[in-house]
Amino acid sequence: MSILLTHLPTFPESKRSQYGPLCSHPNASCAFATFPPMQSLSFQDPWGRVYITVENPDGITILDVNRAFAQLIPEDPMPVEAALAHYRDLLLTSGKSPTQFAESISRDRGFLDDHEYPFLQELVAQA
Repeated sequence: MSILLTHLPTFPESKRSQYGPLCSHPNASCAFATFPPMQSLSFQDPWGRVYITVENPDGITILDVNRAFAQLIPEDPMPVEAALAHYRDLLLTSGKSPTQFAESISRDRGFLDDHEYPFLQELVAQA
């Protein structure tokens, strides 16, 4: 869940530069996860089975690893509900409609201009 929450928008009262999503953090977007930089990194369970491989021909960054782990979050109701509850709280304080809120959040595409927020469209669909 903590991985998922790094992909969600900041709380309105927070300072974006200090508490923004990991995708908006230039150091995480550019800092290598290993030294020396590796182009491929595999993670294994206690039995030695590889459960995820992260690849980046320019060298794996902290953001690459975070995004890979976020993909492991199962598509079950618990993570979706946690994300939607977070979005609903932000929506209530924003004073915007769900569509306006989703559009304003989606504009921040992160340091690399490639980030998408999980479950944001589900919030709009529920409205």
